[in-house]
Amino acid sequence: MPQRSSNELAQDRTEMADSRTNLALERSIMAADRTLMAVMRTSVSLIGFGFTLYKFFEYMRKQSGFESLPSFGPRNLGLAMIFLGAVMLFISTWQHIVYSRKLSAVSGHRFPISASMIGSIVMFVIGFLTILSILFRIGPF
Repeated sequence: MPQRSSNELAQDRTEMADSRTNLALERSIMAADRTLMAVMRTSVSLIGFGFTLYKFFEYMRKQSGFESLPSFGPRNLGLAMIFLGAVMLFISTWQHIVYSRKLSAVSGHRFPISASMIGSIVMFVIGFLTILSILFRIGPF
């Protein structure tokens, strides 16, 4: 077995280090995506429960014998939950964008937009439309 030169050994070590660094970057991006998805699950729960609470009490007030139920309490609680979910989603999406840009700048790699990012933006829009629907009684909700 022929001996390898120190330049060849150094080249092999450099290639291994680059490979490990790239894997570490991929793991960091995937961890950021998992964090965004965790916040998205919580936000979807808040938005969904707030909307359900609002709609349930709206439905109950239309039933005979329940006309005297308060209308603003459940509406405001539902709106607060939807607003909290939408704000959490907006902040975490913004943090994800900032982190991805920072990681791209440090690594020199451009990372594609992830499915979790697209999902969080769509869910934020749905939450915002839900707030508008409740406040102004417009839209399909």
